[in-house]
Amino acid sequence: MSRFGKINLRAMSRESLCQVRYGVAEAKSFQVAQSIRQECKNALEWISRDERKGVTWCDITSVSGAATILFAYPSALSEQPPALAFLINGEDDPTAMHVEGQFEACAQTIATALSGRRSAPQESDILIFVLTKPDGFRTKVLYSNRCTEAHIVASARDWEMGCVNIPPIKSRQFGREKGSKPQWRDPITPFTTEIIACVNTVWQRQGTHASLCKTVRVGDVLSLLLERDASLQQTARNLLKVVLKNTTGLLLATGQASTQARVHTVARNLQKHQLLIPRILGLLLWKLGNQNCTLGD
Repeated sequence: MSRFGKINLRAMSRESLCQVRYGVAEAKSFQVAQSIRQECKNALEWISRDERKGVTWCDITSVSGAATILFAYPSALSEQPPALAFLINGEDDPTAMHVEGQFEACAQTIATALSGRRSAPQESDILIFVLTKPDGFRTKVLYSNRCTEAHIVASARDWEMGCVNIPPIKSRQFGREKGSKPQWRDPITPFTTEIIACVNTVWQRQGTHASLCKTVRVGDVLSLLLERDASLQQTARNLLKVVLKNTTGLLLATGQASTQARVHTVARNLQKHQLLIPRILGLLLWKLGNQNCTLGD
């Protein structure tokens, strides 16, 4: 693969003495016929081609901290599969600001594409998995899930509803052009992986200093999108604690400045966080059953 080079998936390492005790380390730990290995290799190469970036795969290295690729595609592939990877990851550019309604438009496009596929005799499943190379040598499966097409569409719609689970809020920001006047901006619905970088940014000194942490990982935000019941509740509670701990300084500073018709300026690559955090909070409250939030809640 162009992003990883050689992929070597092994559950056991010959370097660990406890794993060679029974003589089944590395390739012997899970023996597979050559023909099946070749089929898997061909399939992985097909979905990871450069021309399918943003469609069947996306590079999420920037938010994961190590070389990481996310794959999302229907089990029954066509020459033009729906852009499920873009639905999860969105834009690669963290400074892109003119993206209001982008998640909603993408979700609608995916829903339309999948509804047409469901009219086929056999409905396919959606496969989502994440590969990472944390040490630069061995490749690890970081996350894996399989769901129906109806489930992914329902999850995207629920995501949209949760993100608007907030009172009317506007933030005052400068435009992208040098010397431009301040403008009022509405919150933006985050793509799934955008939450990672946003929540893992710790704001201190009254929202003027930002540092990074690695508390929230890819599996957390994918669970927030796809899981249900008890596992979802636990994930949402944990994420809410992290959001409140890490972003309260930025929220208070931005809110105070906006109330006074001023602009709380932050680094250009972090401006988007001011527009994402309110809807992230609304989404987490929605997932926890706190719906129809108002100014008094």
